[in-house]
Amino acid sequence: MKTSKILKFIAIIIIIAVLSFIIIQLTGNNKTTDQLDITVRLLWLNQAQFAGIYSAVEEGFYRAEGLNVSIIPGGPGINPVRMIASGSEELGICSASDIIIAREKNIPVKALAVIVIDNPTSFFAKKSAGINNVKDFIGKKVGVKIGFELEYYLTAMLKFSNVKEEQIERVPIQFDMTPFFNDEVDVWCGYRINEPNIAREKGFDIVEILPKEYGVNIAGDVIFTSEEFYQRNPEACRKFVNSTYRGWIFARENIVKAVEYTMKYNEKGDRKHETAMLKSIIPLIFEGDRTSFSDQDANFWKKMIDFLYNNKVIEFKINSADCFWKLQ
Repeated sequence: MKTSKILKFIAIIIIIAVLSFIIIQLTGNNKTTDQLDITVRLLWLNQAQFAGIYSAVEEGFYRAEGLNVSIIPGGPGINPVRMIASGSEELGICSASDIIIAREKNIPVKALAVIVIDNPTSFFAKKSAGINNVKDFIGKKVGVKIGFELEYYLTAMLKFSNVKEEQIERVPIQFDMTPFFNDEVDVWCGYRINEPNIAREKGFDIVEILPKEYGVNIAGDVIFTSEEFYQRNPEACRKFVNSTYRGWIFARENIVKAVEYTMKYNEKGDRKHETAMLKSIIPLIFEGDRTSFSDQDANFWKKMIDFLYNNKVIEFKINSADCFWKLQ
């Protein structure tokens, strides 16, 4: 009789253990199921330009908000706007001007937030060349990447400085900076977080001439999505923006760790260059001591629309409210 009771007791214990295991498994599966899968298409190849996003993934900021984020790099020939507008991917990073140009063509994408609020581009020359402003471009060979916004930035800078187009020589350039190093081109252009740092790493003292000081008020990287995805997932979009802000705060305060995360995504990158890139982009993001990425408004976008219209990049002015969602 005692043996029978013992066996029953053991059976009950086994049943309880099995049920507990099943409940734990089901609970774990529910947590995974509750995660919303989101892909993020980057504007460019994996690099410290996106360190805040890498940090938000690696530190679990997205996951804590129920988002399972996958990062997909961009690169030459890849158009993030086209990918997101088609519905094949959920979120993307592009430049502010890309959003305005897309809206003029009635492409249904809008910005969720501005990451790089300051203009991120630069024209620069060797200090020994004595080129300190746009007027000093006269009689010089100025390198410009064809098909990039720096083409019309240069046009605007010349106009602002009353320098005629025929007074300079535009030289088509690509990404190899050898012509600049060999004095075949006097002025190079690029992004303040990248090409100027490459020149410095090569041992050159340079002078930067910044488009933003010549009336170019176009912001840099923005987070965007399609109208269709936003209408279905407004809360997920808000959580993504807020988590990305947390990621950039982390990157700003933990440079070494953020670079480690960057190297995980860009294994062939140079750690020194990625560190310099991260340190260069942080002031462009946190200009004016920002406290969130939800600080865009209609006037902010109107100024950029006016610039693109006045410089004939777009044919007609669009409604600034069509370019962004105001998140809370």
